[in-house]
Amino acid sequence: MARKVCDPKHCKKCDTYKPRSEFYKHAVSPNGVHSLCKECEAKNSKKYWSELTKEEQAIRQRNNKLKINFGITLDDYDEMLKKQNGGCAICKSKVSGGKGAFHVDHCHKTGKIRGLLCHFCNVGLGVFKDDVKTLSVAIAYLKKNEEKNGQRS
Repeated sequence: MARKVCDPKHCKKCDTYKPRSEFYKHAVSPNGVHSLCKECEAKNSKKYWSELTKEEQAIRQRNNKLKINFGITLDDYDEMLKKQNGGCAICKSKVSGGKGAFHVDHCHKTGKIRGLLCHFCNVGLGVFKDDVKTLSVAIAYLKKNEEKNGQRS
């Protein structure tokens, strides 16, 4: 039997009853909202983040972003980079290029992570929409024109 959702809701922190609209949604919670009201959540969050150094905040934010977007931790990311000898999975560059760290490359259909790429390789795959056929045609085009111009890499 489904649990009856009642309004107003009790905040465990400030011990007051408030409309459900004053609580953030929470999919895992039995009643669909957090146990603390938005105001108390904000106070808790501010206190939590203020106790961290700027470096600790950046690490936590990066870890949270990786968990949300890709389901991995910062430790998982670091292990992947180590397995790739500290560089891009395609060009092997040790410099990520662009802004920030190496990009987590993943299949947009399955969500499966393929590796870590520098900015330029990540953009390159994106421009070609991860299409192997189009990339193969592009490679053939480059080879054909390389021979015409007498260039060799």
